Amino acid sequence: METKIIDLLKTELKEIRSTEKVSNLVYRKGSSLFMNGQSQMLTQSKELFEFSVDDEFNDYKVSILINETIESKCNCKSKDLCQHKIASLMQLHEELSKSSSEPKTIGKEYTHEGMIKRVLGERQEKAKKAEYKIEQSDNIYGEHILYNEKGIEYKLTFYNFNKEHGHCSCPDYATNKLGTCKHLMYAFKYVKAKKRTPEYYQHPYPFVEIFLHPLKNYKISWFYPGKPDEGIAQLLQKYFGNDSTLSDHKIIDFLGFMNESLEYKQIMIRPGVQDIVEKAFNKEMLYEIKEHTSIDYAPLKLELFPYQKEGIEFATFREGAIIADEMGLGKTIQAIGTAIAKKEIFGFERTLIVCPASIKEQWKLEIERFTEEKATVVEGYPDEREKIYQNCENFFLIVNYETVLRDKNAINKYNTDFIILDEAQRIKNYDTQTSNSIKALKKKHSLIITGTPIENRLIDLYSVVAFIDPGFLAPLWEFSYQHCFFDIKKKDKITGYYNLQKLKERLSSILIRREKKDVIKQLPNISHLDIPIEMHPEQQQFHASYSNGVARILSKKFITPFDMQRLMMLLSKMRMVCDSTYLVDFETNYSPKMIELKYILLEKLDVKNNERKIIIFSEWKKMNNIIAKMLRENDIGFVELNGSVPVKKRGKLIKEFEDNDNCRVFISTEAG
Repeated sequence: METKIIDLLKTELKEIRSTEKVSNLVYRKGSSLFMNGQSQMLTQSKELFEFSVDDEFNDYKVSILINETIESKCNCKSKDLCQHKIASLMQLHEELSKSSSEPKTIGKEYTHEGMIKRVLGERQEKAKKAEYKIEQSDNIYGEHILYNEKGIEYKLTFYNFNKEHGHCSCPDYATNKLGTCKHLMYAFKYVKAKKRTPEYYQHPYPFVEIFLHPLKNYKISWFYPGKPDEGIAQLLQKYFGNDSTLSDHKIIDFLGFMNESLEYKQIMIRPGVQDIVEKAFNKEMLYEIKEHTSIDYAPLKLELFPYQKEGIEFATFREGAIIADEMGLGKTIQAIGTAIAKKEIFGFERTLIVCPASIKEQWKLEIERFTEEKATVVEGYPDEREKIYQNCENFFLIVNYETVLRDKNAINKYNTDFIILDEAQRIKNYDTQTSNSIKALKKKHSLIITGTPIENRLIDLYSVVAFIDPGFLAPLWEFSYQHCFFDIKKKDKITGYYNLQKLKERLSSILIRREKKDVIKQLPNISHLDIPIEMHPEQQQFHASYSNGVARILSKKFITPFDMQRLMMLLSKMRMVCDSTYLVDFETNYSPKMIELKYILLEKLDVKNNERKIIIFSEWKKMNNIIAKMLRENDIGFVELNGSVPVKKRGKLIKEFEDNDNCRVFISTEAG
C-alpha cells in the first residue's frame, strides 16, 4: 500500500511540475517551503495525512487524502493548488520514501505506566529543589500547613506515613490522578528528617475522612485506618455499602449523608465532595428542564437559522459548552441567544462577556441591536471599574482579557451567573497569567465561542476546555499519553498526534461545530460577480518590473532569508500596483479600478438617490484614502474603519453607518 502511495505522489508531483496545474511561481514557493523544512507532518493514518506549513506570515493546515486519487485541502484563501499543498505533497513523498527503506518513528508513544513514572519523577525533582515552609500539627495525622516560595498556603494530611499517601489542597492534587504532589513529597521527606518521639507517630487518625479519591478517578470515598464508631459505621454502611467508594448512581442521594454526618464531629468532608454532589444535581436538573422546556426565541429581534437554534439549545442546557462553528456562521448571535435563554429559564441576572478589546463595542452593538437588553462596556480606572461590577444593573457586562487579569478579584466579589469567552485562543497556553486569571473567575455556567478551538497544538485545546470544566480532559499527563507522540531525545517536544477520532467523540458532549458546507442549504443565496479590469500601461510597467525581480530570485538555486523577504515585498507591490500606481510611487494615480468603482457607485447603483448601503474592503489603507477622496468629491456620505481607529470609536462608526440614512458607504481594511 505504501509503495502505491509513493508512486501516486511521484506521478502527481511530476504532473504539477510539467503541466499548467500551477504557475511556476507557486511551484517554486512550495518547493522553497519544503526545502527550508517549513512543512511538518502532524498526523498520519492509513489514507489521511495532516501537515502544518510554517509560511512567512501564518501557519497553515494541509490535509492529504490518498485512495485511488490524491485529494488535498488547505485553510489558506487559495481555491487552487497552493504552495502549502505542494510543500506538503513533497514532504509526504520524502517521509514515505524514507520509511519504505528504513522504519521512521513519529515519536515516542508512552504507556499509562510509563507516563505516570515520568510525571512522578518530574514532581520529585521539583520537590527536591523546593524551599517550602511547614507548620506541623501536634498530631502526625492532623492538618499540616505548607507555604510555597510565594507564600501561598496549602493544607496537607497524611494517610499513610510509610507509604507516603496523603491529601493536599493544591490544584495539582485535585486533578492529577496520582495521589500525591510535589508538596506531599516535600512534606513527607521533611517530616521524616525531623527527629520526633515515637509517640508522635503513634497518634490515632483523627478523622473519618470523606474525599475524592485521586486513584479512583476522583470518586467519593471514605478513609479511616481503624474501626469507626458504631454510629459512623452504620452511616457509612447505609451509603457506601461494603465498599469504600460511592457508586455513581448514588451521588445525588449523598446529600442525605452530608446532612446526617453533621451529628458526628469526627467526620470530615473535603470541599470538593460537595462540588461533585452539586454538579450531579445540576446535571440532573438540566436534563429535567430540557425535557419540559422550549426555548422562546421571541426576545431576539431577528430570524435565526435552524442550525443557530440548535447551537443555542446545545449551550443553554449545559453548564459549560463550546460553539466552534466556522467563521461567518453567527456564533455571536448564538452566544447572545444562549444568554437570553438562560436568563429566562434559570433566572440568571448577569452575563460577563470576555473578548479582545478591539471588539467590545461590536458586542455591545450586537446585543442592543438584536435584543431589548442593555450592555455595559467595563472601562475606566480601577475604582470606576469596581463600581461597574458592583452597581451595574444591565444584564450584559463586556470586558477584555487584559482587564480580567487586573480585575479578577473585583469580578469575583460580585455574582456572575454566565461567562462567555470570545476568541478563547487567548487562554490556549494553560499556565500563563491571563489563562489562570480567566479560569479563576467564578460562574454558574460558561460558554466559549471560537472558530479555531485548535490553532497549532493539541495542547491548546486542553487549556481552553479547562475553563469549561477543569477535570474534563485532566490530567494533562493522561491527555498527553492518550493523544501525543513525544520526541525520543527531547521528552517535552511533541512530534505528532493520534487517537484524534476518539478525542472528537469525547468532546461531542460539550462542543458543537458546523462548517458552511454542513449548513449551506440553510443559508441565503449570495451572488458573486467578478469584474475584470485591464491595467493602465503605467501599471503594467511597474508590474512587469516587479515580476522580473521575482523571477530573478526564483531562478536562484538557493534562496536566502533575505531573498524571501524581498520576494514577499515584490509580490505585495505587484498586488498594490493593480489598485493604483499611487500605492507604489506616491505621486501618480493611474487606476482603472477607481474609474470602474465610481461608475458602479454613481451609475449602476445610483447610491446618492436610493437607500442602498455599500461596504468596500481594501487591504491597503492608502487605497481607502483614494476611495474616500472620490466619495467626498461626489458628496457621498461614508465612514472609514481601519486599524488606527481607537477601539472606543469603532462601535460609533458602525452605528453611524447603520442609522444615518445619508451615510451610504462603509470603507474598511482587513485590520479594521
